[in-house]
Amino acid sequence: MANVVVFTENYPYRCFTEGVFVKPDLEALCQEFERIIVVPLWQSGPLEAINLPKVELDTSLAESALTLHKALRLPHLLSRFSLKKLPQIFKESPLRRLHKGAFYAMNASVALSLVKKILKRRDLRPDNTLLYTFWFNHLAQACAYLHNKDGYKMVGRAHGYDVYENLGTYRPPCLRKMALDAYEALYAVSRKTQQYLQHTYPDYADIIQLRYLGSLRPGNFITHAHKPEEKALTFFSCSRVIDIKNLVLNLEVVTEMAKINPGLSIKWIHVGDGPLLDSLRSQAKEKMKSCSNLKIELTGPLPNDKVTDIYRTEKIDWTMLFSTSEGLGIALVESISYGVPALITRTGGMPEVINDTCGIVFSPHSTSQEIAKTLTSRLSETEWYSTLKFNASQRWLQCFQAIKLRQSFAKELRCKYKET
Repeated sequence: MANVVVFTENYPYRCFTEGVFVKPDLEALCQEFERIIVVPLWQSGPLEAINLPKVELDTSLAESALTLHKALRLPHLLSRFSLKKLPQIFKESPLRRLHKGAFYAMNASVALSLVKKILKRRDLRPDNTLLYTFWFNHLAQACAYLHNKDGYKMVGRAHGYDVYENLGTYRPPCLRKMALDAYEALYAVSRKTQQYLQHTYPDYADIIQLRYLGSLRPGNFITHAHKPEEKALTFFSCSRVIDIKNLVLNLEVVTEMAKINPGLSIKWIHVGDGPLLDSLRSQAKEKMKSCSNLKIELTGPLPNDKVTDIYRTEKIDWTMLFSTSEGLGIALVESISYGVPALITRTGGMPEVINDTCGIVFSPHSTSQEIAKTLTSRLSETEWYSTLKFNASQRWLQCFQAIKLRQSFAKELRCKYKET
């Protein structure tokens, strides 16, 4: 019996975004493996039903007291795993990051102790199981230990925040290399991510491969746009409300569009939650007070079917994503699937999705005035815009259709697994 263990960060705890990434993989894996065991790392809300045959859920890692309470994890600083790695971490890590490197090893040690129990309890052996880390986080080191000690095969994906060293958690290079030594393949979700990893870890260039995630298109429809005579423009965005998503620029762009186009009704819909949402709402209220033709809807988090409803029921003219760092930008992939052109900055993997055939690509340093001026200058070009809409949906069909991409990926994972 061929088994695959899929380690996620939150899914299927409610997290909205990760489910969009993971669910198509699970659907495809059901065609290639007899058992798929989903193991989330963290709790992030209520559990949502997966409702797929062959898929089992194990929440013991996320619900463990060791995961929930940092103080209980501290003894793992002295575990065999940590003590073996700490000298290397201290040697290669900057002084200001030593404690972060030690805690990273501690978290990997904790995960290792809990994953061992999951594998034993479910009779998941090296000869019948493939380990699949959906993110390049400390679970990769836990699985690498199991590869080295017991012979488990492992594969993984690498996105954006889990890759770039200037974002999020400090990840000691020796532990990254430990995982790379063990991976059958590490699949980057964008060419930009692949190139960064290959440049940073050149000895592992051959196993760092590109596999796009793509997106589904529920309902198989194309989103309507406003006609010129309607004198209206609607902008849409979907992301976490955090610094790197640069949503203040979205706000400034729509405000500038309203100011220089007083005869147009300008609307911005943003879906997503995050620590900066309250601040963004406050700023949006002030902007709407100063522009009578500007309407802003900050919906907060929505499940994916509700996002689909927005694409179905709203007339959306443009999607915006101006992140200062981005793996690929799954929101852009979803956007073009519905035939909605996008405004982006040339950052991360975003230009791999959007080019000048299906959107407008700006410099990372573009101002809201420059973006609004460029867009306004082309509002009368209806034939150009219609071509963008058509090209957007065609680009999705050709390059980012998730069912096709994930089926091929699942077959590849099955080839990595060999039942003995």
